[in-house]
Order: sequence, then structure tokens, then C-alpha cells
Amino acid sequence: MWKTLVPVAIGILLLTAFAAPVSGASHEAASQTGLEGVSFKADQTVYSLDETVDLSLRNGSSDDVFFGTPYVIEVFKDGTWYPTSLTDDLMFTQQIITLPPGETYRTSVDLQLFGDRMSPGWYKIVKQVRADEESKKVEAVFRVVEK
Repeated sequence: MWKTLVPVAIGILLLTAFAAPVSGASHEAASQTGLEGVSFKADQTVYSLDETVDLSLRNGSSDDVFFGTPYVIEVFKDGTWYPTSLTDDLMFTQQIITLPPGETYRTSVDLQLFGDRMSPGWYKIVKQVRADEESKKVEAVFRVVEK
């Protein structure tokens, strides 16, 4: 029973950790947050609505980093980051990924998944990561433009 309960509980904790908007922020400052030595970045700064955002989560720390597949997307409007409902209907596998020191985890997000619910503007993909008893959000900022 614990083998099932623990991953489900971790998944719920990861999904609920993204609820609060960050106010007073600049879209450029967001990618600087996260665990010391851990970075999460989009390969490009600008994407059109029919492209795929390629992402790199780099562990530059001296400890293993742990995270799951869930993410949320926030939008930057009027000087504030707000949560979106873009990922509410997506399903994520409940697994824990271990990223050793010096390694990079590559993933991607197809913007076509969101159809007409995504409009041009600044967005960030937010993931929860954990290392050495510390848990924080890491964020990859990008801009969406018309084709």
C-alpha cells in the first residue's frame, strides 16, 4: 500500500505547491530562482504558438536533485505572474526523477496542446525540485508570439 500511497502523496504536494502568484516581479528575474546551482531554462526566448518549448534542467549543485514530471504554466500580466489553467486537464505520470550532480535533464512542452487558450505574451513553466531537505520552484521563462 505504501508503494502506491507515497507517489500519490508526493504528486499531490507537487501540484498544490504552485497556487500562489508572484507579484512585483519582472519576467526576466523569474529564471534566477531555484536551488543553489540548479537552473531551469528554455532553449530559446521566443516561440510561436505552433512550436515546442525545449527545456533543460541542469544540476550544478553537489547533491542529487529530485523532481517529478508535473509542471504548471504562469503568465505575466501587468507586472505580476499569475497561475493559468493551461495544465489543469493534463495528466502526468507519478514518478520521481533523480538528477545527479553535473547532469542535465531534457524535456519539452508542445504549445499546440493549449490551442487557442494561449495567447501572445510572457510565460513561465514552473517545476518543484527537491535536494538535501530543501524544496523550491524552478522556472523557465519564455515569450509566445504570433506565427
